[in-house]
Amino acid sequence: MTPDLSALDRLTALVPPPATPRHRDALSWDEFFAVLGIRLPADYVAFMDRYGECQFANWLGIADPRRDTPEECDFLARRMKG
Repeated sequence: MTPDLSALDRLTALVPPPATPRHRDALSWDEFFAVLGIRLPADYVAFMDRYGECQFANWLGIADPRRDTPEECDFLARRMKG
């Protein structure tokens, strides 16, 4: 029987994360959520904590939103709230 792994664990098995994830000068998650006014999904937070800012196959880039300006956070929050 295979263990029930999360999607993040399955990704980690296929593509190991960097030894030191790149987070630049990011806010803590709690600080970021306070500025944003909304919490991001837990699986996204776990991904960012494990991989940091990264790029897959020089095609898919994933940025850490915690280094966004307050104006960018406002824009993101408005889009997420619909």
